[in-house]
Amino acid sequence: MRSAFLALSLALLAPACGGKRARTGNLGDLSKEQQLLQDSARLYWEAVRWADGERAGAFIEDPEARVLYRDWLEETGETHKLEDATILQVILGPELDEPEDGRLQTGTVHVRTKGYSYPAQIVESERVEQVWYRSVHGWFVDWSLPDDGDAEGWR
Repeated sequence: MRSAFLALSLALLAPACGGKRARTGNLGDLSKEQQLLQDSARLYWEAVRWADGERAGAFIEDPEARVLYRDWLEETGETHKLEDATILQVILGPELDEPEDGRLQTGTVHVRTKGYSYPAQIVESERVEQVWYRSVHGWFVDWSLPDDGDAEGWR
C-alpha cells in the first residue's frame, strides 16, 4: 500500500483529451496556453506544499467542491507532508468546438512529488498525472472528494 502522503499529490480523476489538434510540450517549449496552465499548476502545487487551502482552493472552480477541498487539505496536512513538487510536462488537449459543462479545453500536468506521512516519515517520490480544464475563468484542477475520503481512491 502506498503512503498516504499521496493524498497531497494526486488529483487524477479523468484522462486528458487527445486528438489531431492536441499539442504537447516539454517545459522548454510551451505555447501561451501551455504556459498559462504551467503557471497555474506551479501556483497550485506551491500552495499544496505549504498546505495553504485558501490559495490551492482557488484552483477548484466549483464553490462547493472548493470548501470540501480546503477541509480535505487541512485534514490531510495533519498527517502528511509534501516536501517538493516539480512540474515535468504540460500536455494540452484540443480546444473543444462546443464547451462541455463550461469546459473549453483540458490539459494534463505531469508532476514529480516527494513527501512523507507521520509517524513513519519515510520519504517517497512519485510521478503524478493531474487533469486540469480551462473555463472562461482560467485553468482549474479536475477534483472531487474521493468516496472513502482517502487519496488512494483518486486513481
